[in-house]
Amino acid sequence: MIFVEDIPESGLIIVSVLFNGYKHNFQNDSRRDLLKRLPNHVKEKCGVQLVPIQFSLIRSIERTPDMSEKQSIGRARTVGVEYRYRFEHVEKKGFEEMYKEVRNYCSQTSIWRDYDIMFADYVGEINE
Repeated sequence: MIFVEDIPESGLIIVSVLFNGYKHNFQNDSRRDLLKRLPNHVKEKCGVQLVPIQFSLIRSIERTPDMSEKQSIGRARTVGVEYRYRFEHVEKKGFEEMYKEVRNYCSQTSIWRDYDIMFADYVGEINE
């Protein structure tokens, strides 16, 4: 959890979404949605530019206690996706608006059953 007084001016926002069921198009639709539509929506609503920098699939390994590790290899399936975005020079008010817009956007997409919004910042003195 991040406290309001510790909001970074620049950093990363990480959006993870889990699919509402499984259909072959969920991966591609979610990738396109998070690549262009979400950043455009946030830019239009609150003026914050989200720059996509990394996309990942979230996979779940289906494994039962009686399965050997070797048997479970290749049985993973994609259950969601994650996008990382860079943002810069955002004041407290803009940060709060950005978070609310991302949250609202994710909650209204019918192919997603759950989502997480996380923020990351550089560790002081290490990256300086």
